[in-house]
Amino acid sequence: MKIIIITMFAFLLAACAATPVGMFRGDAAHSGVYKEKGVVDVDQQRWQFRTAGKIIASPLVVGDLVLVGSEDNVLYAISSKNGQEVWRYETDGDVVSTPAYAGNLIYVGSKDGQFYAIKVDTGQESWRYRVGSAIQSSPVVVGNEVYFGSTDGYLYALDKMTGELRWRFNSGKAIYSSPAIAHGLAFFGTDEGHLFAVNIKTGQEKWRYKLKGAITSSPAISNGLMFIGSDSGFLHVVDVAAGQEKWRFKAGGQVSSSPAVTDKFVFFGSHDGYVYALDLKTRQPEWRYKAKDWVTSSPAVTDKVVYVGSYDGYLHAIDRETGRQLWKFRTEKAVKSSPVVVNNVIYFGSNDHTLYAVQ
Repeated sequence: MKIIIITMFAFLLAACAATPVGMFRGDAAHSGVYKEKGVVDVDQQRWQFRTAGKIIASPLVVGDLVLVGSEDNVLYAISSKNGQEVWRYETDGDVVSTPAYAGNLIYVGSKDGQFYAIKVDTGQESWRYRVGSAIQSSPVVVGNEVYFGSTDGYLYALDKMTGELRWRFNSGKAIYSSPAIAHGLAFFGTDEGHLFAVNIKTGQEKWRYKLKGAITSSPAISNGLMFIGSDSGFLHVVDVAAGQEKWRFKAGGQVSSSPAVTDKFVFFGSHDGYVYALDLKTRQPEWRYKAKDWVTSSPAVTDKVVYVGSYDGYLHAIDRETGRQLWKFRTEKAVKSSPVVVNNVIYFGSNDHTLYAVQ
């Protein structure tokens, strides 16, 4: 492990005009909704930052820093103002986990089988915890604990300040899904197709539910319901109290995209190349938007715009109400990274090794 500090400058850790973005999908419930107007007409690329590997992870914005992992084994901290590197933290494996932030620490997992807590102001390691296998699941911080899954089949709960193990839960199969937390429970799926609800204080299982197909999608929780995709091609809607499926919708391909949920609609992508907006009352598409290739990126939803990447190499901006294309931004390779929107700037990565900021 090496820490390389390029430059230091004064940045604000809590001074975003928008709702703070502290973890994957914006909050512990993984709603994927950002309280932003959205960029209806893209004016310019603000900046781009080149790494030495694919960027599959989603960026995290903390004040004036953008943090993102890369398949070159590095977690980068980049100035949101000019796209210049502030510091980097090198691990011994690909960083495809999206970081989380709480207090003065950044939390992130690596395929080297270690989970790291890194000081946001200096890029120095605070602590690390070794698990039994690669970490691709993105962490979530609630209270005094940080939670994440691993391909060793365990869901871990660590003390966020010290890294001490609080508990671990054995699901029996690899966990790629990132846990969502609501109602005192951690919800996640496994590579074998099981959904779990685990008590976040005790690590005890409350319920499990078997789906057809592996689960790499991460759940979103809203109004007592869990929304999650599976490789069987369904979007599943599960009652979080009872652990029973309420309804499901069949897409034309696998659903590894993690859904975004508002009070009226759920948005998600599929390997069939479509982005879907399902009406929660009718349980049918309000609209479908066609990209030219798989959509595994998870939609970011603002007041007016839905943003999502595709294997076609574009970031797509879609009118939230009509499903009409507003604009699309071209990169050189597939966009698997899920975008985030802060102060009406869209940040996302691409398989072309580049992190983009557009507005």
